[in-house]
Amino acid sequence: MILLYMSLVCISIRRKEMTKAYHTVRSMFKIILVFVILAGLKQGFAKAQIRSLPPEEVSALHEIANQLGKKDWNFSVNPCDENDPNISNWNNSVICNCSYPGGICHVESMFLTGQDLDGVLPKSLAKLPYIKQIDFTRNYLHGTIPREWVSTKLEYLSVAVNGLSGPIPGVLLDGTIIAVKQLSSKSNQGSREFVNEIGMISGLRHPNLVRLHGCCTERKQLLLVYEFMENNSLARALFGPEKSRLDLDWATRQNICIDKDLEPKISDFGLAKLDDEENTHISTRVAGTIGYMAPEYALWGYLTDKADVYSFGIVALEIVAGKNNMKHRPNQNFGNQSEMDPVEQNRLLLEMDFGGEDDMNLVQCPLYE
Repeated sequence: MILLYMSLVCISIRRKEMTKAYHTVRSMFKIILVFVILAGLKQGFAKAQIRSLPPEEVSALHEIANQLGKKDWNFSVNPCDENDPNISNWNNSVICNCSYPGGICHVESMFLTGQDLDGVLPKSLAKLPYIKQIDFTRNYLHGTIPREWVSTKLEYLSVAVNGLSGPIPGVLLDGTIIAVKQLSSKSNQGSREFVNEIGMISGLRHPNLVRLHGCCTERKQLLLVYEFMENNSLARALFGPEKSRLDLDWATRQNICIDKDLEPKISDFGLAKLDDEENTHISTRVAGTIGYMAPEYALWGYLTDKADVYSFGIVALEIVAGKNNMKHRPNQNFGNQSEMDPVEQNRLLLEMDFGGEDDMNLVQCPLYE
């Protein structure tokens, strides 16, 4: 009897221990399950946060769409919410990348080719700090490349077949703002001759010459690196869009630029013979603008220092006369505008007609020394 009683007691104790152990394991399982659910929810929330653009980039896309008149972008669609976890498309126009550290998404590329876009290039693209590729080929955009784009990580830019003008702004490692100008790859000279010629030109230093920092010939691209002229050219300041005009009362040529202090500087100095055949104005032997080239250079290709004096004289005559020598109108009476009489050796007396006999003036200037 005693043995039977002891056996029952042991069995009862074991049952209690097993029941207690069961409840303990069950409680632990519930706790683990709660942690798993919370972790899953947290991960899902994190993914939802990761796979979306920062609000400032979404706002920038809205501004870009408005500036370009782009009405077919669907802003209710998340451009980063696609099957591919790294790269996804937004209406085949905007590409974002979600592989940055921390899983943050940023707009990297924008392809708007042949979409009949009009207006100027949007400055708001600078609000996309991770943009690397832009393709606006075959549109109707005009103006210049915005200086604000310098702050981006842009690696590829295509704006071919548009009405754009001016160089592409950039920045050197020391923070110097520069302007990058692309020459035709069909240049008459090879890369070695091109570099040698640029080396000679870049050595020139004059307060009224746009400084040439250097050049690049990688991938058969001929690029020139100039100092940046904040106010573009005099031609744009005088005859460009009204918002870009400056309050100036005299005219000059296209290759004169204006810096931030409105100081004029000549660009493309000495680059005439680097031009390609398609861009020369009269033949494959010379490069320049008709009306400003010395006759011996225009007719026979003889280029000397006197040709520069001739071109300078033409510009001086334009300033004094207030007329453009390229605008020839046979039906108008030009009077004595270009009548010249030699007076003494190496000097010339110019009789300029300013509209009436009372306004007639004589200007004496030296010829070749």
